[in-house]
Amino acid sequence: MSCVTEVLGEAWERFVLIVVEILQLFIPKWRHVIQQHTCHESKEHYSIHIVPISVNYHLTRQCNYKCGFCFHTAKTSFVLPLEEARKGLRMLKKEGKYLDILAISCDSFDEETNCNIGRGRGTHIKKLMKIRDWCHQYNVAFKINTVVNMENLEEDMSDNIVALRPVRWKVFQCLLLKGENVGENALRNAEKLYVTDQQFQNFLDRHKNVPVLVPESNQKMQNSYLILDEYMRFLDCTRGDKKPSPSILDIGVKNALNFSGFDEKMFKKRGGVYKWSKASMNLDW
Repeated sequence: MSCVTEVLGEAWERFVLIVVEILQLFIPKWRHVIQQHTCHESKEHYSIHIVPISVNYHLTRQCNYKCGFCFHTAKTSFVLPLEEARKGLRMLKKEGKYLDILAISCDSFDEETNCNIGRGRGTHIKKLMKIRDWCHQYNVAFKINTVVNMENLEEDMSDNIVALRPVRWKVFQCLLLKGENVGENALRNAEKLYVTDQQFQNFLDRHKNVPVLVPESNQKMQNSYLILDEYMRFLDCTRGDKKPSPSILDIGVKNALNFSGFDEKMFKKRGGVYKWSKASMNLDW
């Protein structure tokens, strides 16, 4: 979900309950795990030394937006029963009981461009501003995510980003994943929105003076996130598609991580390790 949406009755209340569970239980933390295990494909042994407990939990594939480049599309309508979701979150939880950072997607400050992308119906910026104000009100660090694509490629977002004062501005290159936004059985066709490495770099160069800019090319992004789907399965993207692990509810977190395809070195290289706690940030609104 990219932004706060209209109230959708009982289904929306259910969604909010699960989100509340996430906000109450998650604060990213690191732990060291030195173990020997077997790769499910090659059967070759390798070691995991650091496992981040920062997990991107996609609790549902249903969304009120229709972003053309989306790589986690509505291929199922499944929502895990609330008690099972709570169980999974408890399995992931280590410590922390409050929300530190809230990330909101914003690909353009022109509503026509947002509509062309599929992000809302002309009210996305208004909602973005409202959420930014909530972060100010409740002392939550505010982060913005932007996907560079053919619709916003020539836009200069510098002044608006600086005015919003996020603690981080993550800028991603449009990513193609088979079965999601390109190829057979895909619900989107993002090829028309895809930008080359040079086009992506041109966008970055235009915004090089924005101090909170954190760029992520496809090379950096694809395998350096731990993504948990609606069944609480880690998604391995190393082959250009999404191969799910068994659910953590069935085999546990440690075993499921063996099937995640997580690239720890790239996670560090892209700046994934930084001061997450708002206590360490200067939230001078």
